[in-house]
Amino acid sequence: MKRLLYRFAACGLLAILTGPALADYDFTALDVPGATETFADGINAFGQIVGAYTAGGTTHSFLLSEGEYIKLDSRTGWRPGRRQG
Repeated sequence: MKRLLYRFAACGLLAILTGPALADYDFTALDVPGATETFADGINAFGQIVGAYTAGGTTHSFLLSEGEYIKLDSRTGWRPGRRQG
């Protein structure tokens, strides 16, 4: 019975001493101006995000860098989500 009591006491101390976990990340809402849908495909070590958005029924790609959306349209037939190999 003492072992059980000690275990509960140890768990209680552990919970009190560790406190709540703090998240270490930033949340960024993706909303390309004029788009009806926006999707992220990847992020690099610099925090730049690439993805796709839909506007006027057409899918386009974008790069989000330092808070600025750069629209990337290709004439080679590449479509976001289709991997080239």
